[in-house]
Amino acid sequence: MADVKLEVFRSVDILFRDLFDHGWAAVRAGWDEGMKEVEASLNQQKEALQAQIVPLLNVSFWCHCKKCRVQDYSP
Repeated sequence: MADVKLEVFRSVDILFRDLFDHGWAAVRAGWDEGMKEVEASLNQQKEALQAQIVPLLNVSFWCHCKKCRVQDYSP
């Protein structure tokens, strides 16, 4: 037990914050890893997804909206 260091907490709030920080770090590490996997998967599927999405877009509608916005906000 020579290598064991005991820490005395003076309040429940301090104990909660300490435990929360440890828990948050573990959750955040898992979250970041999951986000990297999703990003890599989407990057691998980029061409296939683009081929599915582009035909769904109504290009004339988007061009019309863009022209309306430019006209509405021009000085």
